[in-house]
Amino acid sequence: PFRPTLTKFVVLTLLITVLFVVQNLLESEDTEPDVPRYIEDYNEQPALPRRTSEGTEPDVPRYIENYNEQPTSPRRTLSKNKAKPWLPDEIPQPPAAGAVALLNDDVPKWRDYDDPSDPFPLPPPRAKEHMFFALWFSPKNTTMPDKMRLCLGSFFYHHPNETFRIYSNDLTPATFADFTSRGHRVDVVKFDLPSVFRRCAPNNGFISWVMEGNYLKPRALNRNVHITDALRLCLSYIHGGLYVDTDIFFLTRIDFTDSIAYLNGEGGNCPVPPYELECTPPHTPEIVFRGQKLWLPSAVYFSTEFYALSAGSDFARKGLQHMQVYEDPKCWNCIGPKTFAHVYARMVEQEAKTIPPLIPSCDEHISEFYDDTIDVVARWRYVKHCPYTHLYASAGALKINKKSLLWQLVKDMCVGCEAFL
Repeated sequence: PFRPTLTKFVVLTLLITVLFVVQNLLESEDTEPDVPRYIEDYNEQPALPRRTSEGTEPDVPRYIENYNEQPTSPRRTLSKNKAKPWLPDEIPQPPAAGAVALLNDDVPKWRDYDDPSDPFPLPPPRAKEHMFFALWFSPKNTTMPDKMRLCLGSFFYHHPNETFRIYSNDLTPATFADFTSRGHRVDVVKFDLPSVFRRCAPNNGFISWVMEGNYLKPRALNRNVHITDALRLCLSYIHGGLYVDTDIFFLTRIDFTDSIAYLNGEGGNCPVPPYELECTPPHTPEIVFRGQKLWLPSAVYFSTEFYALSAGSDFARKGLQHMQVYEDPKCWNCIGPKTFAHVYARMVEQEAKTIPPLIPSCDEHISEFYDDTIDVVARWRYVKHCPYTHLYASAGALKINKKSLLWQLVKDMCVGCEAFL
């Protein structure tokens, strides 16, 4: 009969439709979530052609190559802690009593300087430790600014058994009691400018330029800024290590040696007068940092807020030599970022073998850390490659948006930062 046959046909059609829908749902669960492709494991990505100036650029960070052309990779685990992927796979352990940190078996290099009459000897790095250091100038102020507390708190979270050195004639060991009482090491080292600069002088005219020139003589315009620029490069040349501004928040453990943080200078991003810098093509089209392949922009320039150099570094020596060409103290960035940009550009032109490796500065992603978000995990995936974030203005007031990624990072990766939460 006709009616039973039609019923069977309708039932069969419904069953086929249900099976088709279920199959599509199962397949959709196995697809990769829509996140920026640069956080994928670079070993899973095919080789990509170098970007040219032709065509349009994707609206994503400019060092990401062919963002829309990259194939979807298989699902992978971003971290052992899926709810908080910013946490390291192995949580750093607090310092043990009398523990000695051993990152490697090499004793740090040290430029010898033997002058028995020098009343301000610089202590060498502790044996078998990396050097981490910062500078602080604040006459008659021995309190620790909030941003310095976050800098040290994030540093000691990732480096619990390392020593952080502060060069300052104003702060005292008591300033850092909140950290030293927890077993962490903060060395406060006083210094004398002529004594330090004699140790790093690249030529006979350097000392007279430093002490008698327009930049560093008493009451010179922007003197503290210029002292910081010259002194940190000088100290890098003497003992090497990682220099950081005290408004830096560490996002990972730092194990590398020579590295300088680049900024994107292509597409009109290169600074213009009065703060112009020399932008230049990078010496390599790509880098691998924190397990991720990052394509570099067609032009880069540099910040001096976070960099690592070896003792006696060729880059540091050339920088100390070049800064002597400047005479106008109104140029606040001449012996800092401008010198870095110039030296790097000349070393690229000369194809020097001693060019420091590049790392991302991530200053262009500040909004990802500070702005409101309903999904901090998605925000983290976008900036996961960053070694640090910049809090800006070391002595300025600290404001942390409780709906931001930064607030979550301070909550989870900062020793002694409970007061900010």
